[in-house]
Amino acid sequence: MALLLGVLLFVIPRLLLPPQPSRLHPMVAEFGLVALHISVVHQILSQEYAVVTWAQYEQLTPGMHLLAVEHMLGFGAEIKTQNLPNDEILITYEWLNPDGSKIIATFQNMKLTGKAQAGLK
Repeated sequence: MALLLGVLLFVIPRLLLPPQPSRLHPMVAEFGLVALHISVVHQILSQEYAVVTWAQYEQLTPGMHLLAVEHMLGFGAEIKTQNLPNDEILITYEWLNPDGSKIIATFQNMKLTGKAQAGLK
């Protein structure tokens, strides 16, 4: 009798109304993609619209490591790379503001060797 009751209560309803796939799993995956997209857009905008200033330019001193400069100014755009005869690399970076003002810095072996600015405030 208990077996018949179990079949009536559990098996037959599942045969007539099979469980529907959960709508939660696709939403979780979609949310993860949206969060990733927001993170990438934030990174791009923060790099593209970070403003460098005259005060930051004055803080740049010869010998500073590239990582220290990027910590202060954000990521710059590599605009020129040169291989020097002594197997050293000379790299020039630019930090460009939306108004066209900018900082240009040259690094040899990851150390700041030169800097220039145009139109900084």
